Amino acid sequence: MPRAKRAFGRPGTRVVPKNWEANHAPVLTTTRTATVDIFGPSAAGAVEVNDDLTVTGSDPTPLAANQTARIQALSSQETRDLVGDQEQVSAGYLVVVDFALDVPFKAVVHVKVCTDTSLVDKRLVVRKIARGSLRWERDLWCVDDLTAPPPD
Repeated sequence: MPRAKRAFGRPGTRVVPKNWEANHAPVLTTTRTATVDIFGPSAAGAVEVNDDLTVTGSDPTPLAANQTARIQALSSQETRDLVGDQEQVSAGYLVVVDFALDVPFKAVVHVKVCTDTSLVDKRLVVRKIARGSLRWERDLWCVDDLTAPPPD
């Protein structure tokens, strides 16, 4: 009997093998050259204004500390706005972390270590999170937002 020539494979055969995500994820962990801390949306902590108008705040606990990440600037996500007489530039970044991390919307990603030293100490605000099946990593679309309070 001749072999079937269908594009979707033999009957009863899985298109995507079992454990496909788990088996491929370790390969991509070797591509992450940055280290980040991820804080919740209220990363400013408790802020108190003193009598002399100085501000003190608590140090928030990160949702994920010392996570490896891959970061790339997204030139298509850059915006330039004129507010009053001042130009404000907002840059977009793709931050890739472990798939298992449950990162909330508006979380703050603090870049601690990066081969591109211009990104060190940047605080990026998560604006979009990739979710779904057949994923190896968690993609976070972030914005370098100067209006967001820093976590410390």
